[in-house]
Amino acid sequence: YKTNEGRAKIIASLQELGVNSYRFSIEWSQIEPKEGEWNETNLQVYVDLCKALRGAGIAPMVSLHHFSAPLWFHENGSFEKEENIDAFIRFSEKVFEALTTKSWGGTPLVEHFCTINEPGIEAFSRFIRGAFSPGCFMNFKRAACFLKGALKAHCLVYDKLKQNAPKSVKIGIVHQYLKFVPTNPLIFPTTHYLTRFINDASLNFFRTGKFEFKMPFVNVTDENMPKPKTDFVGCQYYVRPVIGMMGPTGYHAPMTEMPFAEDPEGLYEAIIETHKAYKAPVIVTENGISTNDEEQRARYIPRALYAAQQAQKEIGDENFLGYYLWCFTDNFEWDMGMNPQRFGAFSKDGFLKEGAKVYANILNAWRKASEEDEEI
Repeated sequence: YKTNEGRAKIIASLQELGVNSYRFSIEWSQIEPKEGEWNETNLQVYVDLCKALRGAGIAPMVSLHHFSAPLWFHENGSFEKEENIDAFIRFSEKVFEALTTKSWGGTPLVEHFCTINEPGIEAFSRFIRGAFSPGCFMNFKRAACFLKGALKAHCLVYDKLKQNAPKSVKIGIVHQYLKFVPTNPLIFPTTHYLTRFINDASLNFFRTGKFEFKMPFVNVTDENMPKPKTDFVGCQYYVRPVIGMMGPTGYHAPMTEMPFAEDPEGLYEAIIETHKAYKAPVIVTENGISTNDEEQRARYIPRALYAAQQAQKEIGDENFLGYYLWCFTDNFEWDMGMNPQRFGAFSKDGFLKEGAKVYANILNAWRKASEEDEEI
């Protein structure tokens, strides 16, 4: 992002893929390395990236928080302690001002912002699975407090940013739709409470305006939460995990590298249920497959797009705003060390993968069909 050459390479690859929007996150620790100390130079890097994208006809979508945060915010308790929310609001205001007061062709540089990425997954990974710092295992109470704080942070940031937002700017939150499926009754209690926490707690908050998570010996409830609001919801879907006695299983379906079953058809359910709960238009902000098998990738993508298309027909064009393939390049997962997951459309050496060429071809066909419709 930091050089003209680097930005040009990113844009050339995006153009080869054929997309018209690029979603990325702002690394908070690069903007505010110490509390209250702003690095304007690093913030300008993101401004320059957005300008370059706009110049190439690619709309940027910005996530304000995607799992990572400055060390000082983490040491203060992150979203687990609600007194820290003000720090996230200040950071969000800083970035929002930089990316909306500057315009391109009469419109703000960035018109779509995601406040927090997958708060349910982050809470689960930090306090239940023990995969993210602080590495707690099966502490549902702390996880629920973190999730409640993150949802409250979204509401307060939304209200604050909308006060001075240009009319075209939309602000949303991102939810990963994740329903665990047991292979036998002995697994049911585990899958039930995992689904209730990771998936249902956030959905129900937007349905009812009340945060509630209950299980034996755990009761985290707040009926005085800010009113949930969002201009759109980012729906992220990878799998409906099938859990057996020995862990994740394909249960007659091929497995991916994560490892979970290959299940692109579940995207239909994810879009429908997310739209119902959040009562807002849906953008599929992440969907994809981690695989070294390009035939598997080429098989997965059209099925996922078909599922999305069917959901679009059901909820209406006005409620389905877009689809982002995860992801641009192969990525590192926090708990998997230096072993990258093979989600990327592009390999690390910059080549478009054979499986991802199917996606590029579909986009090209849709674009041509749209242009022909406009001519008619």
